[in-house]
Amino acid sequence: MDEAADEQNNSAKRLLILMKKVLEKSDQISTVQVWAQVLGLDPAAALEDPHDVLEKLGLVRIEINRARTLMGETQFSPELYMPYLDRVRNVVTVANISAPWSNYKGNIQPDTLLALAYCSEILKPEPPISLAELQDVLDMLLKLRAEIETASYSPGVKDFLMRQLGIIEAGIRDYPISGVGSIKNAFRSGFTDMGSHSDPLEDPKDKEGYSKVIRAWQRFREGTKAFVETDKFAIALMNRIEQAKPLLGWLITPLS
Repeated sequence: MDEAADEQNNSAKRLLILMKKVLEKSDQISTVQVWAQVLGLDPAAALEDPHDVLEKLGLVRIEINRARTLMGETQFSPELYMPYLDRVRNVVTVANISAPWSNYKGNIQPDTLLALAYCSEILKPEPPISLAELQDVLDMLLKLRAEIETASYSPGVKDFLMRQLGIIEAGIRDYPISGVGSIKNAFRSGFTDMGSHSDPLEDPKDKEGYSKVIRAWQRFREGTKAFVETDKFAIALMNRIEQAKPLLGWLITPLS
């Protein structure tokens, strides 16, 4: 996460950043390696199994659709941006992900980047989220993961705790692709997963494990405060959970 927060605050800006990054990659390596490098995945592993790359590219396609929808709500003519978003889609929706990058790189020309730059200036910004803060949360998650992996819990508890940490981690790692959409998905998935899990047992070790995950969610919530306090979906979801399950009360308490 090496970009400033204000450079990733709408779909077009995120697409522009991604297109600039892929253009820097060698023509001679495979397309799957290019996307693995740009999306923060292991290129060697991606050659063996491109599933994770294809999953991330699905998120990029969602951003293309979002940019198209949002631009359609402006007064600008579709002819000014649609052909260029289609070119971006051609780069993202690859027919042969093992093919040389040179097969697809030509879709991204200076006029495509210029069109994305214009769109990024036209679209409204999302709530600002500090990438440094998200990185701090991610660092905390990795430490907690190591602690939980070596601890002993009642059957099913460790899997639940690791799953919760994985949901937060995915929300952070997908932020450069999906922006606040990844934050919203993390809260929704975390709430759903926790809502389906039984209340903590009386085992002190289990309670300690739950407290670690609670701290992780609290830090994640603090790091995404600008989104949490303004998004109607998040507010409504928190209200529903407050009424349904006392276990989640720690997520509803006011932010300081």
